[in-house]
Amino acid sequence: METGFTLLEVLVALTLMTTAFALIWGVFSSMLGAWRRGGDVLDRLHRGDFVFDRLEASLRSAAWYPSQPARYGFRLETAGGETDAEDVFSWVTVSDAFQPRGKTHSEGMRRLTLRMEDGPKGDRVLAVRAQHVLADPEKLGDEDEDLLTAIPEVRGIRCEIYYKEDKEWRGEWTDTNALPERVRVTLSLEPLKEEKKPVVLQRIILLATARAAKATALKGHTGREEAPPDGTLTPGPGGNPGGGRRSPRSGRLRGELTPPGPSPRGGSSQGRSP
Repeated sequence: METGFTLLEVLVALTLMTTAFALIWGVFSSMLGAWRRGGDVLDRLHRGDFVFDRLEASLRSAAWYPSQPARYGFRLETAGGETDAEDVFSWVTVSDAFQPRGKTHSEGMRRLTLRMEDGPKGDRVLAVRAQHVLADPEKLGDEDEDLLTAIPEVRGIRCEIYYKEDKEWRGEWTDTNALPERVRVTLSLEPLKEEKKPVVLQRIILLATARAAKATALKGHTGREEAPPDGTLTPGPGGNPGGGRRSPRSGRLRGELTPPGPSPRGGSSQGRSP
């Protein structure tokens, strides 16, 4: 007597096998999608940290001199909405964090300007431009500015200032003769695949130079000394520039003022743009 499977038994076995393979493929597909999504999120975080690290190095190395506060002040212009913010802000720094790779920092202090611009592919990119410290700070959009780097992954940027008196963040800064003590920068990076919302990253940066500048103002500095084109201050006794004697040990003029913040000749190089 021959034995075997009936047609019904074969159909039931095929159904169970198909169901099992479908469940296994669904779990595998979900795990693969989560792994890819995690890789994309990690890539966005790395790109955001790359921008934040160089931005923080440049802001912490901000320069400010009481003789010409208007030239070294912080400037901010807000534009765009919450998801497509395109703020423009600038400051004078001695850092070369945004300097292109392989290029030496030879121009000393420069005013950096961050703003969104049209890229070569028609999309918006974050452009970092440099302007000589002696140039007119009101002309931030002239063609003579140097483009240090353009970051295509950034879709928007927002800058906010912390007002200690009111304990709140504001997207405005009208005191262009000074530096804010604390800024909050928000970056909107390109969205993940199959998503419409951008990846939003945020960091709070403290400006040590701003506290030193405020301390200088509280001491009653008159600001009558004028800085020469190289940005150094060498007044003589009684506040008369050029009238002091050199110290036999250091070679510096007696009565020379040491401006707050980092030295114009000692730039920071915590990172370089690709």
